[in-house]
Amino acid sequence: MFGFCLLLTISISGCGETKVDKNFSLSFKGMVGDEAYTVGEWYPNAMGQYFKLEKFRFYVSRIEAVNEAGTAIEVAEVDLYDLQNPTNINVNLPTGNYQAINFYIGLDEALNASDPTLFGADEPLGNSEHYWTWATKYIFAMIRGKVGEVANPDVNNTGTFVYDLGTEALLQSVSLPRSFTTSEDEVKEVEIIVHIDEVFNGETGAIDMLTDNVTHSFDKIELAETVIENLANAME
Repeated sequence: MFGFCLLLTISISGCGETKVDKNFSLSFKGMVGDEAYTVGEWYPNAMGQYFKLEKFRFYVSRIEAVNEAGTAIEVAEVDLYDLQNPTNINVNLPTGNYQAINFYIGLDEALNASDPTLFGADEPLGNSEHYWTWATKYIFAMIRGKVGEVANPDVNNTGTFVYDLGTEALLQSVSLPRSFTTSEDEVKEVEIIVHIDEVFNGETGAIDMLTDNVTHSFDKIELAETVIENLANAME
């Protein structure tokens, strides 16, 4: 009788356990001012111009969660964030307390030397649009869209901007304080805000998107530096 009761107790306890497969979810969210970014919306910049994003993608790599002991634990090697179609990075982290998230915007020398043909089209490093075949290097960030001087530039006076940012000299290191705890029985969600407006008007400087509207990094390196440094500083 005692053996039966013990077996019954263990069975009930086992049924109550709800371990999750992946207990950590990291996401990036676009914001403009205090509002969530809306695809297809026109937004004002610091120059009194209006812009609409058509592409806003960037590589995040060597993503780490730093625990309370100061140990960095890998979350993901590389991901390609797409503002127009955001997805989460879902992994299983050791349970415990964490204090920060570290990552790079762009790719280090080893990742930048990858061959995109060795990856699937749906993998971050397999995206052929983010690869300069002539330079055999990746485009770290691709920010493109329309810009004009009126509230609805679709009507008239529409210009375009193309900021294709690459080369290892533009690699940006980002470290954000984040206090969170992971467990075995629930998914901990951590969100990183990307302040879109600050990419064009940030700590490195404001950008006249009508005149300083094109860089492929190699041709206008100073403009490329301003944009990608603003992007790094726009993370919160």
